[in-house]
Order: sequence, then structure tokens, then C-alpha cells
Amino acid sequence: MTKKKCHLATPVLETYNVLHAGRLEETTGTHILETTGIRPRQVYGVIIQNDPDSANSIHVGDQYQQTFEIVAGGALTLPIDRLERVYITFSGAATVNWIAVG
Repeated sequence: MTKKKCHLATPVLETYNVLHAGRLEETTGTHILETTGIRPRQVYGVIIQNDPDSANSIHVGDQYQQTFEIVAGGALTLPIDRLERVYITFSGAATVNWIAVG
């Protein structure tokens, strides 16, 4: 049996000298990551963490579906250049911490 080749991610060999960080504290609804002061295409990736003290899970995705669940204390890394494309749904009180590199 022949195995299919998997796409391997290309390692990033560059370094970046600007960090952007923020926090969302919400109770319900769908929200975009706060991007005040960050120009579009200024970042190369973001880590989103559901705060360990959060009482509820959050769901992350695009403007149409937020299906990726992050439990309290969990995190997700996204190689994305526009933070305003990241949508987070809160089903109850939760705090989201995020940090992006640019």
C-alpha cells in the first residue's frame, strides 16, 4: 500500500521584533479580536488562549463558523496576517488572551 504524502509546513526562518497583545472579557456573542492600533497585514501569526480561570469554553473560526473549541487553559496558534479575520464565540463568561508577532 502506498502512503500519500502529507503537506509539511515550511519552517519560518525569520525573526520579528514587534509583539502585539490583548485581552477580551465577554459573556456571550461573537466577537472579533481587538485590533486597535494594528494595521492590516502587520502580523504573521497569533496565539489565542482561553484564560485558565475562564468558566466556559470559547469557539474560534471565521465570520461564518466558529467550530474550533478551546477549553479553559487551552490555546490555539494561527498563522494569519489579519487579526480581524478571527472570530470568537462566547457561550458564557470567559476571558481570551492573545499575542501576535509582527
